[in-house]
Amino acid sequence: MIKGARRLIVALIVWLVILYGWPMIQAPAVNQPKVAQAPSTERSIKQTPLTKTQGPAKLINQPAEQLIATYGQPVEQQLTDENQRRWLFHLDSRQYVEALIDNQSNQTQQIMVVGADNDVAPFHFFQKRATLTKKTALPTSLLVTLHEQQFKLRLTPEQHQQTPLVMFKNQTFATLVMQQERLTAVMYLNANRLLQTDLYRVVSKTPVPVDELAKSQQPQTDSQRQLTLVQTLQTLRQNNDQPALTINQLPLQNTQNLVSELTSTPTQWLTKKGLQKLRQVRKQATHETDAFLTATDFKQAPLRAAGFPQREQLFYWPQGLNSQGLVLAQQQNLALQLAINNPSYQHLTLLCTDEQTMMIFD
Repeated sequence: MIKGARRLIVALIVWLVILYGWPMIQAPAVNQPKVAQAPSTERSIKQTPLTKTQGPAKLINQPAEQLIATYGQPVEQQLTDENQRRWLFHLDSRQYVEALIDNQSNQTQQIMVVGADNDVAPFHFFQKRATLTKKTALPTSLLVTLHEQQFKLRLTPEQHQQTPLVMFKNQTFATLVMQQERLTAVMYLNANRLLQTDLYRVVSKTPVPVDELAKSQQPQTDSQRQLTLVQTLQTLRQNNDQPALTINQLPLQNTQNLVSELTSTPTQWLTKKGLQKLRQVRKQATHETDAFLTATDFKQAPLRAAGFPQREQLFYWPQGLNSQGLVLAQQQNLALQLAINNPSYQHLTLLCTDEQTMMIFD
């Protein structure tokens, strides 16, 4: 009995130091990714099954009233700031439950549970790590989706041993605090809190490859398409430690003329080789990674006369391009990938409509 109580007290102190001793931030902060040595046993969440949603994981992102229904009235309530409040339940030597609630949504963001009498299904307090891993996947890296962005988290070998991370089927998470290979505390939290606590290193941030047009009943405007592509491209550069590009603004009339003439009379702009490539591309499906023309397919004089910068790297998609297409294309086409991540390029000229997309890097 005394030995168990001592374990709980030690676990609580360790966890509070880990959680509250680190700087807290108000919004998810993405560290600039650096070259890191990945553990040889790395397993991503895509390669391992998600954990069944049980116990306190069911309360995350749910109304705070469900906490009271589960644990009773809180013994203490604290207002941490104007955005959050903290409730404490069962505050004694064997049980400790602490919940963090968002004031605006009244939803539970985080629950910390310490104590042998509390239900932390599918886990058990003082459960051996070897037993736990038979039913629960403990990945060394995983993807967290928040606000249409994906953050890749990577655990150090020490974190994977002492504070492994679990992802549930309802897209919530749990940090397991292990001492001497046994479970002594569990922190349940949503994606927002996981990124705010900054416990695990963010090694990259990439746009979620979704079709923007499919998300809304209203068609996107050209400016919305352009903004989405710019954000996607800048994020891809950021993930490779490259500075953001300055966006060149072309006169509207020049842009409209180019779009119209590339559709109706492309001979003015394209070389013979470019015209042949254009015909081939228009026969392809839009998802083909090589469904674009490059600088060698264009005549330079008309572009210069229209106010385009002297070409360095030019890519033209006759059938248009969305964020998903850009992510896929740069993954499978080395020339585009090198252009996006070229440290010598400082500017981007972008022409974007529903039917055509052109990028010029210089």
